[in-house]
Amino acid sequence: MRFTFFLLFLVVFISGCIKEPHVYTKQHSALMVLRTPTMHYAYQGFIYEGEDKIKIEIYENGQALFSLYITQDTVCSGMFNCINKASLNEQALSPFYPDNIIENIFRGQPLMDGKNVVKEDNGFTQKLTNGNKYNIVYSVLNHEMTFHDTINHIVMKIKKSKG
Repeated sequence: MRFTFFLLFLVVFISGCIKEPHVYTKQHSALMVLRTPTMHYAYQGFIYEGEDKIKIEIYENGQALFSLYITQDTVCSGMFNCINKASLNEQALSPFYPDNIIENIFRGQPLMDGKNVVKEDNGFTQKLTNGNKYNIVYSVLNHEMTFHDTINHIVMKIKKSKG
């Protein structure tokens, strides 16, 4: 009886350590330019989108150069351990950005709850300013996302394949 209980405990304990497989419903090849005060990348890569997670991979000469995993609460990379989104903003973007800004950019969704969205036939644009904290022009047009913040010196351009 004691052995059976131990075996059952062991199975439950080990199964708790097994992570669920990443299920991505959309996959796009993309040309990505990521320029921040701490990162400078301009390469081809892939964006894998799931309901509650995104994986970004950037390649150079067929070798993975940079990976970023974005979940509902955290951002993980080979450059740093998993951190919360607010910490990512503080370390790599701007502490004045909302926590979900990086995810919204890679998904091509409006920023800051759709504030100042101007809809166009092939997407939308946004102009967002807050004193000397940020001055953002963001557009999602024809599978291409462009984010430019002149105050924080951040440029992100993502051109997804149409597939």
